[in-house]
Amino acid sequence: MLLIGPLGGWLLGAWLTTALAVAVGVVVTAILAVASIGLEVFATPGVGPRLAERLNIRFIPAQRHNLYRSPRVARHVERGAAGHRQRAIAHLETLAGDRSAGRTERRDAASALAELRRQATTPLPPEIIRVDVMMISDFGLSGGTTTSNLTEIATQSAAGLSTVLVHNRNPDFLDEGIDLRVRAALDDRTRLFDFGSRYECDVLVIKYPPSARELPDLLERVTVSGEILVIVNQTPLTGYHGDSKVVYRIDECVAEIERVFDKAPLWMPVGPSVRTVLERHHSDELSRIRWSADDWYELIDVDTWQRERRPVHDDGRIVIGRHGRDSVWKWPANRDDILAAYPDDPNVQVEILGGAVVPRRLLKRLPGNWNVRAFGSLSPQEFLAGLDAFVYFPHPDMTEAFGRTIVEALAVGVPVVTDERFTGLFGDAINVATPHDSMARVRELLSDPAVYEEAVQRGRRWVLAHCDVHQHLERLRGFGLSR
Repeated sequence: MLLIGPLGGWLLGAWLTTALAVAVGVVVTAILAVASIGLEVFATPGVGPRLAERLNIRFIPAQRHNLYRSPRVARHVERGAAGHRQRAIAHLETLAGDRSAGRTERRDAASALAELRRQATTPLPPEIIRVDVMMISDFGLSGGTTTSNLTEIATQSAAGLSTVLVHNRNPDFLDEGIDLRVRAALDDRTRLFDFGSRYECDVLVIKYPPSARELPDLLERVTVSGEILVIVNQTPLTGYHGDSKVVYRIDECVAEIERVFDKAPLWMPVGPSVRTVLERHHSDELSRIRWSADDWYELIDVDTWQRERRPVHDDGRIVIGRHGRDSVWKWPANRDDILAAYPDDPNVQVEILGGAVVPRRLLKRLPGNWNVRAFGSLSPQEFLAGLDAFVYFPHPDMTEAFGRTIVEALAVGVPVVTDERFTGLFGDAINVATPHDSMARVRELLSDPAVYEEAVQRGRRWVLAHCDVHQHLERLRGFGLSR
């Protein structure tokens, strides 16, 4: 019995020591894992310099993709490699002579400056590569802009046209690289811009105006025989009611395009909604540019998108859904409107493609009848084919430039229930409602097969008349395509 006390104490001490050692090991492992992830992030091309710069970190812990530890120098080297050589040289000249900068940073700047100047003196190849269409856009975007770009690329490739893509991000965004879907579309007819080559193109299309805020200087090697088109699929402000931010300034984009190409562009909205917004809120700027009287409608191949038949649900539930970016601008503004449009009702199945962080924040929890999928986990075409109706109510302060998701639903053959702001573009192809009477509108469509089919055909007729891919080539010929 006398041994129990000391033995018990020894066993307890050994257990506590082991537990403490395990806990310390877990903490150390976690710290090392976080540090490893951090180093990996800082070492990632296109991310490290920008992240270090924004966090005000003087030197990057590890940069495997260049020789420069200063994030500012690495950032300018990165921009020079992306074609912004003149800007990079100007910034590096300033940094190399800045006595307030550290000695290591000035030395890095001088070294990088010498390399960029050497590259600038490299003679151009004598041959000129001729292409039909050149497209400038942010090809790293994951939403409708990239989907639209891919449709135009595929249409041009199918027609035997050559296309060169210039990836030029919005300078406010971290560059996450080119979307894998765009890379998959590259072939003998569709290629990425080679900054070491000279080009001549029939038509230059800038899809997404923020991509024209800062153009690569090396695009000066491009000769455009036809039109330079700026397709306005994004308004200059994020919204025109309440809190909004400046996305780009029209005058600045025009000046940048003229600086590089010595030619004034033609601006074309993607539809009546964005046209109305710009003419109402940016009339002074429009008076100083070339503003097209025609719209550049987005494209879709109706024949390949249309579903064979309306789905049949064995449990008798109504299936509604939406897809799009999980942005505050893409959802109703408040809890009541969200639950009215996408009700917490066991007789209704709500399908969401694109995430639901925004409604989760407003609702505190997601209803049990919601089925949420991440963006890209299912193709929009496959997702839409399973719906009875597409219900879409973005933030009331948001101006949708076009409404690509609505076009896709109409092309598949799914009736769309949305608000009146889209009637200027879609007319009677959509079914107008408010969030609070949207389900009554859905039930009305489902109550009679003839009513439902008539709604499907109205949508199909609109898409064929405005967005069919076969209209694209004639459109390009009108702007200088030579074949």
